[in-house]
Amino acid sequence: MSSDAGSSVTVARVALAAAAVGAAAYACYRLSRTAPSGSSPPPAPGPLRDATADALAEELAEAYAEDAKNAETFAAQTPEEAAEMRRQAAVHMARLQAGGNLGADGSGGMKNLTPEECGGRADAYRWSQTEQEIVVEFDVDPSVVSKRVVVQIDTKSVKMAVKSPGAAGDLERVILEGALLREVVPDECVWEMERADDGGKKVVVTLHKRRATLAMHHWNCVVKGEPVIDVEKFGPPVVGVNGNDPGAIARMLEDMGGPNDGGR
Repeated sequence: MSSDAGSSVTVARVALAAAAVGAAAYACYRLSRTAPSGSSPPPAPGPLRDATADALAEELAEAYAEDAKNAETFAAQTPEEAAEMRRQAAVHMARLQAGGNLGADGSGGMKNLTPEECGGRADAYRWSQTEQEIVVEFDVDPSVVSKRVVVQIDTKSVKMAVKSPGAAGDLERVILEGALLREVVPDECVWEMERADDGGKKVVVTLHKRRATLAMHHWNCVVKGEPVIDVEKFGPPVVGVNGNDPGAIARMLEDMGGPNDGGR
């Protein structure tokens, strides 16, 4: 650990310790204010307990324990071993970035997210996503032909439905309709009818995102008002940026999208 990193850790530890002491002091003050006028607060049966102080103290203890564990681990390493560890970490991260769609693995590491785990299911359809595309699938009766399928895609809205003949004309079963969470490029969106795994038929609609998204900035639904998924669990985006290019960071922020607030 460098001296700058060590200094930052020390400052963080001191701040955390001060917060724990302050929380305990406030708890003591709060108890004294609730005592009857003219009397001293009843003696506590044991050490003064306060939820906030306890939580901070526990966090501080865990942080110190982790520091001690790391110090013991790295102290036993030779410079060559430390350099090899850094090299392996760099190679591993490069492989992950090459695979694309990076996100948190739930245990403090990173992994390549599959399109399926970045999507969800609703009653009438299921969807998945990559950095560039949203794919919506829905099953249709084996007798349905393509001219009975309705797929209308605009920059900001979509409609997917299936027509079936009725006494008063065609009846429409709407699969998905409404304002898209974000904009797509209609000319690059396609749909096709395929054979389903169970031998039936399914319609597959591929929506090309106007702006690529990463990790926690992925779409959390296809159409506004539909069931959403938890994209926060994917963690913050991990991307490489050329430090010699002043506009690289700005382009990265634009390309990876923003919060799921319906923005472009």
